[in-house]
Amino acid sequence: MRRGLTEVLHSIHLHDNAPCRNFFASVITVRANSRHYHKPKQKKSFLCFRWGRSADNVVRSYKYTPLTFLPLTLFEQFQRAANVYYLLIMVLQCVPAISSLPWYITIIPLISILSLRGLKDLSNDMVRLHSKRVFSFSVVQFSSVLCLSFQLKKWKDVCVGDVLRIHKDQVFPADLLLLCSSEPHSLCYVETADIDGETNLKYRQALSATHDELTSNPSEEALSAFDGVVRCEEPNNRLYSFRGQLQWLGEGLLLDSEHILLRGTVLRNTAFAYGLAIYTGADTKILRNSGKVKLKRTQMEKVFNKVVMGVSGWRQADKPAQARNTSLNEELGQVGYLLSDKTGTLTQNRLLVRQCCIAGEIYGNNSSFFYRLLN
Repeated sequence: MRRGLTEVLHSIHLHDNAPCRNFFASVITVRANSRHYHKPKQKKSFLCFRWGRSADNVVRSYKYTPLTFLPLTLFEQFQRAANVYYLLIMVLQCVPAISSLPWYITIIPLISILSLRGLKDLSNDMVRLHSKRVFSFSVVQFSSVLCLSFQLKKWKDVCVGDVLRIHKDQVFPADLLLLCSSEPHSLCYVETADIDGETNLKYRQALSATHDELTSNPSEEALSAFDGVVRCEEPNNRLYSFRGQLQWLGEGLLLDSEHILLRGTVLRNTAFAYGLAIYTGADTKILRNSGKVKLKRTQMEKVFNKVVMGVSGWRQADKPAQARNTSLNEELGQVGYLLSDKTGTLTQNRLLVRQCCIAGEIYGNNSSFFYRLLN
């Protein structure tokens, strides 16, 4: 299948934009070492308005902002029927004809509960924000066209089209096109445990054209002056597929997933590797597979909502869940299934010696019968 696809790709000439657009559903253009081309196209936002095409390399996994915290937390709080019930009681207490207590007596417990729950959710969100800031402020080396050398910059400053130098045991800050490495034939080995859970190393290899040209006379000036143009598919969540073309030195070189270094993988057993940033931030494949932070409710909370709303009976659910924040404490300890991918851990392997022949003498059961057969 791969060979057939390669033959089809080789039969298509992608020397201009029109055929490339016909082959891909949509196409993006990445120019190496050309920040003035990509910076104006970065996504920007103001309130609920967003514009731009390529994402910056800042990861935003938090749920709240200073403007959205109050409306979002109130919306989440009133998903609980008990809070709605106390709100209705408070409204009724504001009517003098039917009020039996001052209105402020009922509002104090409600505000206290809403405030405590809101502070807890804000604390969880701050933990997520801090964990992502650690990566956003990590340092990486990227090429500078003006200085014709590599400089240290933070992850959040990485832009599409930057040429990065990654050293051994460093995490790739973006989805990169491998240009060359310290290994023969520009091989490099990566660990993908954070993506697929596998600890065995996988190899990636650069194109022979970039390997020959950039390693024949290796220098920071040559990599800083690299001016290749990549035309590839729009950002997507397909981890194991990539289609594109590198146009460089008058040639059109086909690209696939074997040439791509994904964000979140770790460089192993390789002194250094150079890569061209193709997708950054929210456009990377690993973040395209990450879901949004959602409101989580326990089974007890759902049942309690039904009780408050007047539904009679009690339905106990025994569904296991994985708790990722403090809203799911009641679900901890529920184990319903045990999964294993190794049959040896669930079965017993026993080897029983039946018969053997030593120096013409047969030992074991029915030795006389087998001895007659041998003679």
